[in-house]
Amino acid sequence: MPIMLMDRQKWKAPAIPPGVDVRMCKAEDFRELSAVTAAAFADADELKFEEPKADYREAIRSGRWIACLGYGDGQLGGGGVGVGDDCIREAAGIGVIPRLRRRGLGSAITSAIVQSHFDRGGRIVWLTPGDDRAFRVYAGLGFVEAAQQVCLMGPTQQ
Repeated sequence: MPIMLMDRQKWKAPAIPPGVDVRMCKAEDFRELSAVTAAAFADADELKFEEPKADYREAIRSGRWIACLGYGDGQLGGGGVGVGDDCIREAAGIGVIPRLRRRGLGSAITSAIVQSHFDRGGRIVWLTPGDDRAFRVYAGLGFVEAAQQVCLMGPTQQ
């Protein structure tokens, strides 16, 4: 799995496409973030709102997480987080529900996380794309492949 990097010195924020809106999450928005990313990764359009874990809210409150919600044509359609510290963050869990994909929402969410980290004085954002399509999206934003990550899985218990 590739590891891709973005350095603050090389970052150029892209324009947000028409019909796309992105906003940074507050701790009280985590219910929406949890529902939309769960749907996106399940390849579902239906959002199921459940009460999230309190420690996730604290991660946003404390600044350990930078979280973002994305909207397409006024509808909640995606989200993601930046996990780390003041210097280096991983952009993670970036997902868009199927009916709103291929409109620039994933790029806009990623860009908002990157920009927020750099606005806070951060130096590097890294991520691991889940597939070739995601790799192309991130490369289009200027992320460059820096290394390969090997994932090992142990035996599963039945």
